[in-house]
Amino acid sequence: MALIDDLISYYKLDETSGDALDAHGTNDGTVVGATPNVEGKINTAYDFNGTTNVINVNGLNTQFNTDFTISMWAYNDNDGGDIYQVAGESYNMIRIVAGDPAVVYCYINGNHYTNSGAIINKNTWYHFLVTYEGSTLKLYINNNYIGSVNHAGGFHTDSEDYFEIGKSFSGKIDEVGVWSRAITESERGEIYNSGDGYNGFLIPPVLPYEYEPVYTKLDIGGTTYADVPKITVDRTIGEFNATSNFTAEFNNFNGKYSDTFNLNDEVIIYADRGVDPTTNIFKGIIEDINFRGDTGSEKIKIIGRDYGAIMQDMTVQPIIYKNTDAGVIAKQVLLNNTEELLTGNNINTSTGTTIERIGFNQVNVFSALQELAELAGCYFYVDTDKDVHFEVKSSTASDETFDNTNVYNATFKKDDKEIYNKIWVYGSRVLTGANDTGGIGAGSVFQLNSKPHNTRVFVSDVLQQPGGIYELTNPATESGLKYVVDFNEKDIIFVSGTEAGDNVPTSGTSNVSVDYERYTPLLKYLADDTSIADYGPKTKIIKDENLKSFPEVNEKATAFLADNKDPKIQGDLDIKGIIDLTPGNTCVVDLPWHGINSQTYTILSVSYSFNKLSNRADKVLHVTVNKKLSDFTDVMKDQMIKLRRFEVGPLEGEYTNLKTVINSADVNSHYELWAKDINSNFVFHSSKHGRLNDPNSRIGTGELGSTFIVSGGGF
Repeated sequence: MALIDDLISYYKLDETSGDALDAHGTNDGTVVGATPNVEGKINTAYDFNGTTNVINVNGLNTQFNTDFTISMWAYNDNDGGDIYQVAGESYNMIRIVAGDPAVVYCYINGNHYTNSGAIINKNTWYHFLVTYEGSTLKLYINNNYIGSVNHAGGFHTDSEDYFEIGKSFSGKIDEVGVWSRAITESERGEIYNSGDGYNGFLIPPVLPYEYEPVYTKLDIGGTTYADVPKITVDRTIGEFNATSNFTAEFNNFNGKYSDTFNLNDEVIIYADRGVDPTTNIFKGIIEDINFRGDTGSEKIKIIGRDYGAIMQDMTVQPIIYKNTDAGVIAKQVLLNNTEELLTGNNINTSTGTTIERIGFNQVNVFSALQELAELAGCYFYVDTDKDVHFEVKSSTASDETFDNTNVYNATFKKDDKEIYNKIWVYGSRVLTGANDTGGIGAGSVFQLNSKPHNTRVFVSDVLQQPGGIYELTNPATESGLKYVVDFNEKDIIFVSGTEAGDNVPTSGTSNVSVDYERYTPLLKYLADDTSIADYGPKTKIIKDENLKSFPEVNEKATAFLADNKDPKIQGDLDIKGIIDLTPGNTCVVDLPWHGINSQTYTILSVSYSFNKLSNRADKVLHVTVNKKLSDFTDVMKDQMIKLRRFEVGPLEGEYTNLKTVINSADVNSHYELWAKDINSNFVFHSSKHGRLNDPNSRIGTGELGSTFIVSGGGF
């Protein structure tokens, strides 16, 4: 075994301020009064005053109820004290009793031993190491066995107990390590003799690529923070956009950061492998600050988004675009509505998709770009320079290949839950012209085919004026009133009376004509027969009042069908050896054990999880590739966008669905030509002769008899 095996935590104690960082695990210590950055055994150490100074570590205590090892260097400069102490049922410590030389005691749950040979001199560095195995605690000083004490069950501690470094000790302490096993004799010698501390026994794993740990840097409001136990960054592309968010968690013992961070502070996160990080993987702002825990173990978590938040917080002023490239529209929408907070240098203004007509009215800029991206087969995102990219999907390559040299875990899934091959798109309703003619039966009501708007009524080609509204206009008091309109019943009611006179047309005649406007739905239906045959019919209904013209409805239906008629495939990969990736770019995946041989996929999300363990092992990067399967977050995003729009109202008017089929068939033909003399009985442009379906209309003499000229064809 190597010293790295079963190592739980290691404290190099090289800090200049802040917490005592766990170089191996996640159990950082809270420094109470101890002075950092003093000369140590290896690099620097902490100095303790013998009374109030201590480093408290929470989270290690349950490790001491079974086999363990504790190792540290100590420098007694005056009255001695406890170089470590673990709270429990009784004393668990190494105590240096004052004197020159001083005497060393070792305690386990109150049992102790005294050995006159275990003495140390003042102002000298000594290495102290205890192992517990089975029921025996052994003490070593400078790699020499001093003695042992027996006690079953370890220290009898629980999760509420602290591991205290330097409790009541007067002097310096350096290089503290804790293992979950009793280390071997050779390992004890290696620690004592190496002179390199933690760095001396850290053995990198053997990997099929050049191993380098990951280093991160977090800047908030212009200040760099090194003591951040945990940082996560998610850079995700939806169907048509990419956004980034972050979380960072600090230890906030005794309110250290209680008033440090503010909403809207700028956050910049850097990460690189093997070097001081300069690659900017996130830039955004703080949107939430959360506190949890008590005084001794409080955490503070800050959460935020990238500068895409600007597009979600600003709206598009009312405007309509016609016959314009989607990228040109996107750039104008961005630059005209974000007050120069963002730039559009990387917006592709030649996407190849011309939008016949599209309008926006106080929707947020993010939603407007999302709609354009959907129509044009594009996606968009904000980079770390606050510049918006609007690019055709899968048009930019990352130049990365994911294979068995950098993928240490992979899953792929494919299903038909989100296939849609029969698409109905409902847009807004628009007014179109209509005309109904005929007569009235018994009574005075003329029935229309639709609910009327802007009505004009004619009787025997004479315009009837004025008209009124049923139950709002009173014929008894309105002089000269000709008719009233009952909108809901689709009726024209002719009126008569003392004031209005008799305006009812003669019953049984067809002399009434009504010009009016009616609401016609903007509706488009599309289907993909191949997808239906392969996966069965799967219907999607889309309602969007913001679609104000048929070209908009048609483009929406066409784009949605093309994007959803086939199964969606998603792969999740854990990657080593790579840091900087951009969602929306393409990559090559070569994983034969998944049946994937050098296939091109789109990168959908790039997620980073930074902490000491993952950084050291270069296990920080998770990548999702190809077409995204909707999760709960996607569904909720879609619902939130819908809530900002009015859904389509009840369907009124007429709709005709015409389905065309392209195929081939054999057709036989035959023709004949006959001639007949019509003499002088043909009248050109006659209002009578030449009318279809008119028994009084005729062409020619009306006499029988024609002359056959020629015939031909296939039969």
